[in-house]
Amino acid sequence: MGLPRVLLVDDNPGDIALTEEAFAENHMEVDFLTAAGGEEAQRLLAQLGQQPEGPALALIVLDLNLPRVNGSELLAFCKQHPRLKDVPTVMLTTSNRPQDRERCLALGAQAYLVKPAVFTDFLVLVQDLRHYI
Repeated sequence: MGLPRVLLVDDNPGDIALTEEAFAENHMEVDFLTAAGGEEAQRLLAQLGQQPEGPALALIVLDLNLPRVNGSELLAFCKQHPRLKDVPTVMLTTSNRPQDRERCLALGAQAYLVKPAVFTDFLVLVQDLRHYI
């Protein structure tokens, strides 16, 4: 059996690189799939959801503020898809608005995490993702 597969969806390449680095610093070995936006992620998830053996994803990490198809729309897509609905999905975003948090949790996100400004805090946050994988 291979490494757990994690889908990172973020339109900021720097945030994707930072997340990958934080996983590595925490000695969390995973196979990353990345999508630079909601539309790309939706296409990828639809393809994965059509595979006979299922999506083979251990975790989906979504940014909220994505162009065209935003993170909450993508979350709703995942939770309504029979083969994706049970994949743990964590929102990782800069938005600390209570209404965003409430909407995402109501849609089925396992957690709603606000991106910290300091890398050491980000390391701690990513370490907490370990129990979803």
